[in-house]
Formats: sequence, structure tokens, C-alpha cells
Amino acid sequence: MTTFTHEPADPAAALPTVVSLEDACSWVKVADDDPDVPVLIQAAMGWIEDFCCQPIFNREFVVTLRGFENGCFDSLYVTEITRVEYQVKGETEITELVEGFDFELFDNALHFHESLFVLQNVDRVEIRFKAGPTPLPPVMPVVIRLCVADWYDNRADSKRAAPSAVENLLKPYKLMHF
Repeated sequence: MTTFTHEPADPAAALPTVVSLEDACSWVKVADDDPDVPVLIQAAMGWIEDFCCQPIFNREFVVTLRGFENGCFDSLYVTEITRVEYQVKGETEITELVEGFDFELFDNALHFHESLFVLQNVDRVEIRFKAGPTPLPPVMPVVIRLCVADWYDNRADSKRAAPSAVENLLKPYKLMHF
């Protein structure tokens, strides 16, 4: 599997709603208008994806590779490839690839057509894709609520780690790099 860093296509966009503000506030036992709770919900979701080393909450991502990566881009939970483009070193032109002709998505991997391997000096391949398990594993809202409650109760302790129960619940979804 290719080791890569995925980034949300729109980093400023909020993550999809998995736990409502009312549900999280009820879990923490605070008023629905507490300004810390929505921030903690988003932080918990970001932390979950960082801990798991893969997309968990379905939205669009972008990854930039240095080439066609041996003909394949592996990723878990890819649901759709929205755009693939490449650039040749020293040129300003960006070429968009066409699904079905230049690449195909199957078995959770993007497979490049072998005709692309003859291209010389490919400097950058950018892939935009939608990813996240469908349906969302039922444990994720529980993990979000546990993180929000723990972080809310211990918000003055900046060195506090996530509760071990959260890490144990997420172990089946953690992508291991070898």
C-alpha cells in the first residue's frame, strides 16, 4: 500500500454532522449553547482520523504523489475518484486524466492505465477523491461523545491524552504502516 498524506480538499469546511450539538451537550451535561462543545466535536473527529491514519468521515480529499506510484494508488474507503491530473517537470500545463480510459477504480484502489508509465519526468500527480466508510461504523458517534466529554471535563489540562477506551474502540480502524 502506498504511504501518503491525505488532506481534505477544503480544509476550512466543517466535517459532516455525526453527533449533533444537542446530543453532545446532553452527554456532557451542559447547555446547548456552550461554545466549547461544537469545537470539541470537530476536534474529536479530526483526532479520530489522525489516530486511524485514514479518512473516516465521508468527504472529498486530495493527495499529491510524485509519479504514477507503480500503477496503483491504494486507499481504504475510497468511494469515488473526482479528479486526477498530472504535471510534467518544468512545464506549466496540467493534464486531466479520464476515468475508464486513463484509470479505473476497483478494489478500493485507483489503477492507472499502463500507457501512462511511458510518460517521462512526471513531477506531480494530484488525486481528488471521496472517501470514508459507508455506512459509518456505529462506534464512531460513541468515540466522539467520549472524547468531547473527556476533553470538556479536563479542558484545563493541555497535556492530557485521549482516554484509553477511545483508543481501544478505534484499534480496528487504525491503518498500520509497515
